[in-house]
Amino acid sequence: MDTPHRVGLVARRGRAAFALAALLAAPALQAAGPDAPPWLPARPGRYATDLTGRLDAARVAALNETLAAFERQTSTQVLVYVAPKVPPGTTLEEFASRAFKAWGIGQKGKDNGALFAVFLDDRVMRIEVGYGLEGALPDLRAREITSDVVKPHFKSGDFIGGVEAGAQAIVAAAKGEPYVGTGKTTNEITVHVGGWKMLASALGICFVIGALGAWRTFKRGSLEWLFTGVGLFSFFAAVALALGAVVVQTEVMVRAAAFMAAVFAAERIAEGTQRFWRLAAEGTPAARLVRRLAVVAMMLVVLALPFVPWPIVPAAEWVAVAACDLVLLMVVLANLLEEDSGWTRARGVLWPLFYMGALALVPLAWAAFNRGTFSDFYAYTPVGLLVAGTIVRRGGLAGGGGGGGDGSGWSGGSSGGYSSDSSSSSSDFSGGGGSSGGGGSSDSW
Repeated sequence: MDTPHRVGLVARRGRAAFALAALLAAPALQAAGPDAPPWLPARPGRYATDLTGRLDAARVAALNETLAAFERQTSTQVLVYVAPKVPPGTTLEEFASRAFKAWGIGQKGKDNGALFAVFLDDRVMRIEVGYGLEGALPDLRAREITSDVVKPHFKSGDFIGGVEAGAQAIVAAAKGEPYVGTGKTTNEITVHVGGWKMLASALGICFVIGALGAWRTFKRGSLEWLFTGVGLFSFFAAVALALGAVVVQTEVMVRAAAFMAAVFAAERIAEGTQRFWRLAAEGTPAARLVRRLAVVAMMLVVLALPFVPWPIVPAAEWVAVAACDLVLLMVVLANLLEEDSGWTRARGVLWPLFYMGALALVPLAWAAFNRGTFSDFYAYTPVGLLVAGTIVRRGGLAGGGGGGGDGSGWSGGSSGGYSSDSSSSSSDFSGGGGSSGGGGSSDSW
């Protein structure tokens, strides 16, 4: 590929990478609502929010988890909002009513939500109730909660105790409605579905990028277009799936990301060894067959790694090492079958043996680390074997100074083509309702 064309292709790939990263990283901004007045704050991200800093943070977090679990069980949303003062320009009742609607408290179609708003400096509070809970939490019951349950705590200065008691009383009353949860909060469902939709779009873009890269590098009689297309698609798909795994947080997504990374690695292996694939055509038939089998086996080993059971057990470690050593033994056999003689054949046999020794020490080192008996031997010996094998493979010990000029070197020459790497808490609040009939109770202390 000529230099201007390569520079242009790299620039286009860089622009494509930037565009895809921007698409995947764009945050889903949450606004208070299109009709929200300027004094209304943005929708809280939690079920229990303390803007005063006067409540025990650990107990607020525990209350948040309790309210999230209540929605999973019943689909009913109870939101606790504690702030210093009622925003200027509004009243307690208007704030609660507008906030309930703008924040979408309660699930869509059910309106089974309740807002418990407390303003400590103003010494006022209100329970706003959605249409779907008015049967279980009428105005009288809401008044009893604020007056008989919460107010005694607040008068004694036990603000966190009053907030907890009020929220628990609301939850107890809301259980009177026959709502059944799905085992997930609205936020968890939204994040899950939205994450999969985003990934589907991202993978579609990855495919288009790969197809364009293949089309731009297509040349009859060359496989460069195939390497470029597969490399671009697998690389960007691995990045997209990795970001999706952060959002969706499932083992399937993590393994899918690892598999696409393995596809990319296999593509690099295939592209890097294609020169030796061609050289094999000039060798003996037996050596040609073994060498090609070794390349295929190497790619299969890489593609199988994402499916290794986790956590990794010692047996799986030894299976992985045995698979890699099998590939290296095939390389040894292919080099033995070549017609070369002397040092060329000797180093073609020796360097895979050094690599095999280094691989065999990996499970032993891991076991020693788990037992607490790890020593310098396990740190330096594998590295030493890898260095020695690399020196032999490149012909350094022969004084020739240049490795990779023949089939026994098996070094990775490349023909060009492609080269190249916000989470949501399960207890965050997200609503879909927001309809209340003004029911509830206001109080002060």
